[in-house]
Amino acid sequence: RMIEKDNINTNKSTVKMLESILSRENMNRAYLKVKRNKGAGGVDKMEMDELLEHLKTHREEILTSLLNGSYKPYPVKRVEIPKENGKTRKLGIPTLVDRVIDMSTLFWTVFYRTIYLNFLEFICKSKIIYLIPSRVN
Repeated sequence: RMIEKDNINTNKSTVKMLESILSRENMNRAYLKVKRNKGAGGVDKMEMDELLEHLKTHREEILTSLLNGSYKPYPVKRVEIPKENGKTRKLGIPTLVDRVIDMSTLFWTVFYRTIYLNFLEFICKSKIIYLIPSRVN
């Protein structure tokens, strides 16, 4: 049966996770990945060469709004891309800042998923080795 106490704070782990995602190192990696991808700017019309200065200037404001849950991503810019059959398909282009934030969560998720899967693999191998009796020659 689940514990039915009101004093359990599940928000602590969420805050720690967000702090890890928004760490300087993780955000820098995300910025470099977005820069390497060379995408077009979204509805805010920011260019790639403006992004770094914007992130430096507004870093604390962005991080605070993400941590307290008040961050609102910009609308996605809609463009139509021509297809080979002559028709077009719609494509959504997020702002560069939103892409950096998305990329930071992706890096963190992949990193911790890899650690978790490696841990599970280690545990499974340990159990298998334990369960299989060694040969006696």
